[in-house]
Amino acid sequence: MLKTFKIFAILFGLAFIPVVQGQTLQNQNPTGMTMDDLHQITTAHKLVLVEFFATWCGPCKIVAPIVDDVKKQMGDSFVLIKIDIDANPILKNAYRIDEIPYLMLFKNGNIEWNGIGMTTKEMLFEEMMKEVKE
Repeated sequence: MLKTFKIFAILFGLAFIPVVQGQTLQNQNPTGMTMDDLHQITTAHKLVLVEFFATWCGPCKIVAPIVDDVKKQMGDSFVLIKIDIDANPILKNAYRIDEIPYLMLFKNGNIEWNGIGMTTKEMLFEEMMKEVKE
């Protein structure tokens, strides 16, 4: 059973490791995050930002620290989950993700907006602040 994600989930190989309030829990599902896992997280929190990436993706390596900086700046105002598309093909296919990096913001369990490709810290911060204030 998944618990509340407070910071973010980091994916390694075929499994993801969620970081929950400073504690690390090993996922029991060896194939990665399921649709049900993601649904549980996105409906349990007001705002959830999902960053789809791949370890071999150059632009993903540029966007990742931008997303991390916005998370640090905004603290607990949203939950951040990082999903490796190679380790999670079910989610990649379900959301028809053909380009990465791909950012998806869930608000109360519904997709509020998507961002494909490169972004700046300022643009992402501004978009996130709009959603936090609503």
